Amino acid sequence: MDQTSVIERLKRISLFQGIKDDEQKLVSLAGIVSLECCMAGQDVIKEGDEGDSLYILNKGTVSVLKKTLDNEVYTMVTLKEEEDVVF
Repeated sequence: MDQTSVIERLKRISLFQGIKDDEQKLVSLAGIVSLECCMAGQDVIKEGDEGDSLYILNKGTVSVLKKTLDNEVYTMVTLKEEEDVVF
């Protein structure tokens, strides 16, 4: 994904609406973006993990799973690329 594509994606994400017209800030932000590909069914983040990253869903879907007190897994929400979401 080239820098222009990253910047266009950032402009569509509500979290970055405050800088969508500031090309210099968008270029700086795009400069620290790295592409990470995940296979279907692969965990990106597990419940309870400490995080230090912000993920932008670029292609596909991501299911947010939660465990009940009985350790049963259920889907809270499924995020889709066209929703321009971060997690």
